[in-house]
Amino acid sequence: MTLALAMGLGPSFATAMADGHPDWVPDPNRYMPFSMGWRWPAGFVMAAGAGLGAVGGILAMANGPWDITSPRFHFSGWACTEGGNAPQEIVYPTAAFDIGCDISTDRINWVPFDFAGSASFNMPAQNQGTWATANITLPKDAIFYLRPKLLIAEGQSYIGNYRIQKHRNEKMWGAADWTALQALMDADAPNTAALDQFYNTVGNASNSQLLLYGPDLMVGLGWDGRPIPIILNDSLVERQEIAASADARRNLGLWRRWLDEPDQKQGRLVGLIMGVPGSKAANELAGSGGTIATRRWAIIDEVKTLNGGKNCWTGVAAIEDGSNDNSATLSTWQNAIYSLTSTRFLGRYPGTKMLAVAMPGRTSVGTSLNFQTVAGQTIGSPWSTNLDTINDALRAGGGGRFADYIDAYAFTMDPANHGKFKGAESFPIGNVSGATTSSAAAKVTQPILPGARVNFETVPGTTYTTQIVLTCAPDGGGLYDVVLQGNMTLPDGAAVFGRTTEEGTHLALYGIMDVLRRWAQREKAKFYPVI
Repeated sequence: MTLALAMGLGPSFATAMADGHPDWVPDPNRYMPFSMGWRWPAGFVMAAGAGLGAVGGILAMANGPWDITSPRFHFSGWACTEGGNAPQEIVYPTAAFDIGCDISTDRINWVPFDFAGSASFNMPAQNQGTWATANITLPKDAIFYLRPKLLIAEGQSYIGNYRIQKHRNEKMWGAADWTALQALMDADAPNTAALDQFYNTVGNASNSQLLLYGPDLMVGLGWDGRPIPIILNDSLVERQEIAASADARRNLGLWRRWLDEPDQKQGRLVGLIMGVPGSKAANELAGSGGTIATRRWAIIDEVKTLNGGKNCWTGVAAIEDGSNDNSATLSTWQNAIYSLTSTRFLGRYPGTKMLAVAMPGRTSVGTSLNFQTVAGQTIGSPWSTNLDTINDALRAGGGGRFADYIDAYAFTMDPANHGKFKGAESFPIGNVSGATTSSAAAKVTQPILPGARVNFETVPGTTYTTQIVLTCAPDGGGLYDVVLQGNMTLPDGAAVFGRTTEEGTHLALYGIMDVLRRWAQREKAKFYPVI
């Protein structure tokens, strides 16, 4: 008997699964997420500088694989923390601010958002948020554009969601007021210099690429019935890359790229991604007041009410959270995952099919090695002591909590070296052509993925210096011009390698591309049945 028949899903389900996916049953009147490019506001606050109280920009989003009508967009008056106490929703602007937004399918003709009959909304600081609608139809799989804007008093601090992606012609502008800001928008002007600092860098408001405020959750009508899993996650899903390496559909990281792949049998899927970088299972769906982490959930439940009791996801949840709960005490680490699953999530959404996620490991290396080799990596505690035990329990169902699992450990780590990442040595990319002295420009003999972190063998066999390649283009003479994120001195002939991990926790772009080849698209079958 097949698993599908054993679950009482009927012979038609079993037959369809053998050939690809079950028949999708459309429900075009159910509001569902439709894009993978949006994210919850998170990170830090930014103070509006002199003459820069009006901040706006342009974002290029990708629609899901069905036509969207009656789209609705949520805007929040708070942001999540990133790091130690994430995803607590306790990052607040210091004052109320006005918001507005336009949408377009061609970047020429713009449709204003409707905030309950107005083209703008005054967002009180710490407010749960508001919804806007737009009179537009978004064609399936197409790129659409958003022009969000805010206005806040100079010196006050505001929040944000998005790092613009310059290679996709996204922009960020600042001006003294909305009239001046609109002129920049209408002219599609260059980025405002004061807001265009530290591109493709993550940190805080003083040393990081700044965040553009805009809508978070986007839902619309027209759903064709395919699965939309809900994912409780940390940065291993939500952000492994920063900006410069995003794909043509705004996807960053492994999971968004994998879900968005238009596989011939399983199709392109949209996921409802709930977490932010640094999220812990122990913090998710918990707390109140100064530790609250339930506001995002209240927003998706507003859509449930709009849908007459049907969620804006389809009955399957993946619990990817857990890596940031690591502990030398096995039970502490394990119980953080189990309590989120059994008590808080299933207590709120009973009957959900739960998927465990076996977690990738973490390693460290000496500075000069820069993850060049597998042999140079060290596995420290508790990854060397507790991870295998916890992952084995997750694969076995977590004491009956999980119906199935996704083995992120198996397809992330080097299959030939337990607990370690593949080294950059596995991905040679030619050589430097011509010496460079303290320059961000260089020539190489082979193309490099834009936005990728690479290692340069600056001292043969001993020293590997790392840098991010922002752009790479053929020079017309058989070589390639690259622009680096920072200045480097490179010897002629230095070997170049694609780095697989940023720092022994997150995958770098060459690692992501490798893992995408190893994570079978047939695993999308685990997101059924659709409810």
